[in-house]
Amino acid sequence: MGLEIRLPGVDYSQFSLPKKIAAVRGFPSLGLQGLYLFEDGANDAAYQANVNDSSGLGNHGILRSGWGVATKRAYGMQVADPGVSIDLPLNYPTGDFSFIALYKSDAVAQASLSYHCLLAHRDWVTTVVTANVLSGATTKTGMLLLPRIDVAANNQRSYGFYDPLSLIGLNNTAVRDDTAYMPHPSNYDIVLFSFEASKGQTSINVLNKGIWMTQPHTTKINYASAITGLMNIGMMQFSAAADAAGKLGAFAYYNKILSTSEVDFVLKAMQKVATERSISIL
Repeated sequence: MGLEIRLPGVDYSQFSLPKKIAAVRGFPSLGLQGLYLFEDGANDAAYQANVNDSSGLGNHGILRSGWGVATKRAYGMQVADPGVSIDLPLNYPTGDFSFIALYKSDAVAQASLSYHCLLAHRDWVTTVVTANVLSGATTKTGMLLLPRIDVAANNQRSYGFYDPLSLIGLNNTAVRDDTAYMPHPSNYDIVLFSFEASKGQTSINVLNKGIWMTQPHTTKINYASAITGLMNIGMMQFSAAADAAGKLGAFAYYNKILSTSEVDFVLKAMQKVATERSISIL
């Protein structure tokens, strides 16, 4: 039984009691499809083939062969170039979704731009030794979640949603939805990608230098919602010239747009993971 005290003459219609948010390891559980904390195996050993899902839903991933070396570290997974690709038993998103990552790129820009991919359609991921997403994406459309390092901008980093065909010049009408450039590309970031399918709109949040930067976009993504198939996550080289070495701390994937309070919970959960592993978010 609770006790509620109200003062006379005060309109309480605009007030509400705090709402409890169900959570798994601090991450809101509503809409959560997979939580990958890269805790599997002994530190400083080769990462095991399985990447366990900590959400309790059993959506465990499998490291795809033919990619770079993955090593278990105290902070999570160390990734060697050309990166790692993780097969998930989850459908590639055709509706609303939110994807949050705690990770660090060790890439140095080559030529003008260096792209690596955090989320892609399974069909775009090759199994050849020269592993990359580009060779599998030449006849596909859809979305990639890509950080990029730009040597022309003093090796600063930006994040974006991209149609893969636009990156190779086959679809010039596709939208590249970018965040602004951010300094200090060598540090860890916490980045949240959100896509609202009914509006075709994206939003990108990045914790950089202690600031939670929000960049909503009003331009609609040229996105084929009819695409079906499975999805891959990881740190995947986009093209043979791109460097995809780095460090993975945690990924969480939702089949919904997170509310403002849920975003706050997710950010705090990611920060807790970082703190427990002595990861500095500068």
